[in-house]
Amino acid sequence: MAETIPDIVCSARKAEQTMRMQAERLRIVQDQAPVGICEIDLEGHYQRVNDRFCEITGYPREELLAKCFQDITHPDDVASDVEAYRHQAQKDFPYRIEKRYIHKAGHTVWIELNGYIVRDEQGQPLFGVGIVQDITERKQAEAALREADQRKDEFLAMLAHELRNPLAPIRNAVAIMHRLDGADPKLHWAREVIARQVNHLTRLVDDLLDVSRIVQGKLTLQKTPEDVATLIEHAVEASRPFIELRHHTLTVFVSPEPMRVNGDGVRLTQVVANLLDNAAKYTPEGGQIWLTVTREKGEVVISVRDTGEGITESLLPHLFDLFIQAERTLDRSKGGLGLGLTIVRNIVRMHGGRVEVNSQGHGKGSEFVVRLPLLA
Repeated sequence: MAETIPDIVCSARKAEQTMRMQAERLRIVQDQAPVGICEIDLEGHYQRVNDRFCEITGYPREELLAKCFQDITHPDDVASDVEAYRHQAQKDFPYRIEKRYIHKAGHTVWIELNGYIVRDEQGQPLFGVGIVQDITERKQAEAALREADQRKDEFLAMLAHELRNPLAPIRNAVAIMHRLDGADPKLHWAREVIARQVNHLTRLVDDLLDVSRIVQGKLTLQKTPEDVATLIEHAVEASRPFIELRHHTLTVFVSPEPMRVNGDGVRLTQVVANLLDNAAKYTPEGGQIWLTVTREKGEVVISVRDTGEGITESLLPHLFDLFIQAERTLDRSKGGLGLGLTIVRNIVRMHGGRVEVNSQGHGKGSEFVVRLPLLA
């Protein structure tokens, strides 16, 4: 049976009532939402805003409905914001941006905006919906952390420079003591202790200076064609006293074929010496260390392997981070600041190479492999 006119009118009223109830529910949900919600037309004019959005921007609802989103966006962010909105109108997925609003009181508010485009049945854009969160506190915390990190880097640089100042006169005094006659074995022992500790302190200070330069982007290289065999010879010469002090056996193999790299000879020598020192430090006395240098596919491969303590699986991913050392107790401290491997990785990267580490676990030794591009 066909519907009568009163039935049609009744159905229309029920549909209208249902739509009003749904609209009211939506309004209540939006106004009570803990995030800002706004609707804008395709030209960027605000059509609807909730209470939280008004709180974030500082504007009452009536004023916002008379504005475009560009009006309250920070001038430096307007161009990118408009471009993102226009681009999104041609896409079917939501977008996310971080930008700044100018609060009505005049201060800057950082927000995270997740934008969505509502379309008709034919897929044409109708209006945009923005979900806005105030992230000002997070941004301030990030800025404070960056500033603290910068101050830390500046402090390390200043500390390293200040520590170097007394080292030179101490070293000179030790040199004079060596020239003076003195048969007393206690005097000889004291001179050797002072000289050894001054050398150790000098290396620690040099590591601090290098890390400070690295984190500030101030470490520079003086690159020239360098003979790999000569670099290895110099590194072994620098590390041999410490290796012998630990009573290790060092086995060196360098491929006889000529190998040259474009690099800073001093820094590359430092890389190999650091790896040798690290192997000697973390290998129990009387251990074995192998230094092998070969050529593979246009690269020189430098391997330093030992029979030392090894590296646990949990430590491997963080081994090249700043101030990281293997787990140790105070009664068997190995010394050092945990900077050597960070310096090694960065110097190798600056030469276009890479460094890898392998270990089967605690007590099973470790191997560090440096790969550098060879000159043709």
